[in-house]
Amino acid sequence: MTRRIALSTTLALVLAAVAVWCADRGVTVRSSVGGLLVEPVPTVRVVGGWVAAAVLAGTVALLLAVEAVHALRVGRALRSAAARHPSPPAT
Repeated sequence: MTRRIALSTTLALVLAAVAVWCADRGVTVRSSVGGLLVEPVPTVRVVGGWVAAAVLAGTVALLLAVEAVHALRVGRALRSAAARHPSPPAT
């Protein structure tokens, strides 16, 4: 595995973890107290900055993962092509 693929994969995993953490901080669910005629209903509070950071980190993580898979497949294809069609000896 090349350094580029390893770095892309590592960054993708770290950013995916950051995205989950940001989403957890940005969305909170609490139960309301209800009322005389109303059952308690869970309320959802969304903090836009944390959710936006989660979406951004998740998108970058996905793009890095796609780039790492692409680099891995291109490397395999090049090695396979070189093994099937060796270059002629230099004269």
